[in-house]
Amino acid sequence: MMPLTEIDRLKQTVAGSWVSPVADQVAAQWGYPAGTATWWRSSASHVFVLPGDGHGGRRFLRFVPSTYRDRADVAAVARLMAQLGRGGSAVVRPVAAGSGSLTVTVPTPIGAMHAMMVEAAPGEEADIDGLTESRARAWGQALARLHRDATGLGTGLDE
Repeated sequence: MMPLTEIDRLKQTVAGSWVSPVADQVAAQWGYPAGTATWWRSSASHVFVLPGDGHGGRRFLRFVPSTYRDRADVAAVARLMAQLGRGGSAVVRPVAAGSGSLTVTVPTPIGAMHAMMVEAAPGEEADIDGLTESRARAWGQALARLHRDATGLGTGLDE
């Protein structure tokens, strides 16, 4: 998780309508106009949701301050997700920016941000209150398959 001070720095830029000029700058790298990305949450990264439109279905913009995570780490995650997706694993797929890259670094008023965008996952969203025993088992099985599929891929991430 990012330090609370980092989360708060971004939150201070979020308006009552859940938009942020910081997210606008980052989303522009994927061709989205200002005011399109709305704040979803912040934890390990800042996450903004983009509605389905001419770009396709709903997408999620994820970005982290360069002072918190290296660009190489963000790029390694994007490459791994793309590789797993091509292999048929049940992962969300990264979306290339206008430059063709899966990750970008964007200078913003609160510092450089390393970013990637992913497609929305298909299926039904469930909160912890809706987690039944069968859903928990299915979640665990999916996580086990993901680990199996990633074995030996040389992710470039610390193990």
